[in-house]
Amino acid sequence: MASTQSILRAELLEAIGLLETAQNRLADTLLKQINYPLSIQGESAEQMRPSVANFVKLLEYANDNMEPGDTVNHVGLIGTDQSTLKMVGEVNAARKSVQLVLKRMDKFRESSDSGQIYLSKKALADMGYSRFNRRQASRQFVTFPHSLDSVSFTWARSKVVSEISIKRAKELLDIRYNDNQDPIAQEAWHAQKLLLESLPPNEPLVQVAPPVVHPRANVTYKKDEKRARTIKVAISPIFFLSRENGPLPRIKPLGDKDIVAERLKRSDVQVQEESFIGSIRVHRYFPEFVDEKIKKRKKQDLH
Repeated sequence: MASTQSILRAELLEAIGLLETAQNRLADTLLKQINYPLSIQGESAEQMRPSVANFVKLLEYANDNMEPGDTVNHVGLIGTDQSTLKMVGEVNAARKSVQLVLKRMDKFRESSDSGQIYLSKKALADMGYSRFNRRQASRQFVTFPHSLDSVSFTWARSKVVSEISIKRAKELLDIRYNDNQDPIAQEAWHAQKLLLESLPPNEPLVQVAPPVVHPRANVTYKKDEKRARTIKVAISPIFFLSRENGPLPRIKPLGDKDIVAERLKRSDVQVQEESFIGSIRVHRYFPEFVDEKIKKRKKQDLH
């Protein structure tokens, strides 16, 4: 019987194969749609379409000077037809599938020349993806199934806030400290686990990533004969429904990075500013919001 690790390796190989096929198909289609509207900031008219095709296929670090976790942004708009928008959806779904397999693989480790490493990293290297960029490869493309009136690109500072369980927090602690045999580190590991065990078992927690500055798009369009507005992250080109020789929406390009607006999400005011487990950036909700979050999670579980 095949081991769990072998099964996961096979699943990853299949998932990345499907992703590459979907991305290549989308890139080839975009290269052929020379009469559809396209605008990529910082690229010449001749290079816009080839740069988009390359960006769509990007799974690894773009160059050797990039630090771990660095990504490449590509700000712009792509007008296309309905069938191509469907291809974009297929790429998004394939990217999610790859990330799900990688997350499952992160629970295992294998031996390498440099010691114990995550199964996901070892498997990717064995497949020829030693420079695989998980953050880049997980990005979802934004699509609009209709035309757009205007798009204003701006810079924004925001925090990524994600809810996690106590069980998941313990797993993150194990990942962080498992290979560190330093007595002080081991003591910190056990002290933080005791803190987690002191909580009510069903209390939801929040992991808060450091604030990041990124491009965003303020988009307007017509909906039921009325003007509608929405805001989208604009780290990748935004796709919208169009036709050959169709117009681009009014565009306000991305300006300097000097003046950055800070977005205050509703979740920010519900989360205690002081971290509960600092090593993994875990915070608690204020007491008045805990019951609300538990009820919401139970409702989601029912569906």
